[in-house]
Amino acid sequence: MCGLSDSEQFLKALSEYRKLVNDTIATLRKVVPNGELIPEEVQLPAPKSVEKQGHRLFYYPVPEEAGLDRQVRPTGGVGQNVAVLSFSEGHTVRLLSSRPPRVTGGPLADPSRPLAGAVIFDWTGLMEAATPWIDLATQVIVKEQLGEDAPKQKITEITRQVKTVVAVLKCFKGVTAATYFEGNALVTHSQSVTRDLGK
Repeated sequence: MCGLSDSEQFLKALSEYRKLVNDTIATLRKVVPNGELIPEEVQLPAPKSVEKQGHRLFYYPVPEEAGLDRQVRPTGGVGQNVAVLSFSEGHTVRLLSSRPPRVTGGPLADPSRPLAGAVIFDWTGLMEAATPWIDLATQVIVKEQLGEDAPKQKITEITRQVKTVVAVLKCFKGVTAATYFEGNALVTHSQSVTRDLGK
């Protein structure tokens, strides 16, 4: 995410960068040895675009052969004052939406303070999102290491230990930080939160 003072100029600059890349490829085709072997199709195409909730979104389709979830589609979005890049259309729209962050206490408690930068890192949320993948990876690794005919009790014990490690990792809740100017000084305050297991 980055702030913009002129979204139209930003889009114009991106278009010019794409033209520069394509001009460079065309020049290489002419000047490098065996440049004729570089196919004419090799160029950076214009991204697809769509309007969602009043925001302009830009993306390159992910080939179905990649086998990714249909929601995974690197998407850039341009709002009035900000540009965003994320791995899904929905996430980009949420980042472009103007709403205050859900933060209580800490460095970001005062929403009226002008900020030069802010950080909200929800480690617990990340671990919860990763847990199904960790469970799947555990099952695959256990079967690879112990074989398909491994005792069920052994598999259950290893799975339980991994779940315990994940629960302990969730004791670290995350970090918030605020960066702002105080006179001529750039000040950063940050807060890391860790809680006992089960709280």
